[in-house]
Amino acid sequence: MNENLVLEPISSKHFEEWKTILAPLPLSQGTFNFFLDMMNNQSNNDSSYVYIVKTAEGELLGNVSVMNIRRGEIQSGLVECKILEPHRQKGFGARALKAIEDIAFTQLQLNKLEVYAPEKNIAGQKLLKKLGYQQDADLFVKIKS
Repeated sequence: MNENLVLEPISSKHFEEWKTILAPLPLSQGTFNFFLDMMNNQSNNDSSYVYIVKTAEGELLGNVSVMNIRRGEIQSGLVECKILEPHRQKGFGARALKAIEDIAFTQLQLNKLEVYAPEKNIAGQKLLKKLGYQQDADLFVKIKS
């Protein structure tokens, strides 16, 4: 949790919410179950963690994840964050990123996070810079302080 934000690890109860996040792409229950099995395997192998982002009142905001976790000397992961259109430009993206940073740097013991933000995502790039990420082309990097 982070300032009235709730991160729930993705589970079978999130099918309808995941359909909303992926819209307009279609999603069947079978495809979702396959995705969920894959995410559970990756979580069990400590390589990816996916969360549904909600308000404290339960309203769906989007999702955030840390994936492609590399252990050993690097201890890094790739962060992905999607806030649904009606909730953008309201501070939820920043709070979701701070929450996943807290999980990644404390619980997962990572030292480095990377976020891909293409040139056309001006708002995302601006947010990442504001949160202390260093830009290297379309990749933004934050080192644990």
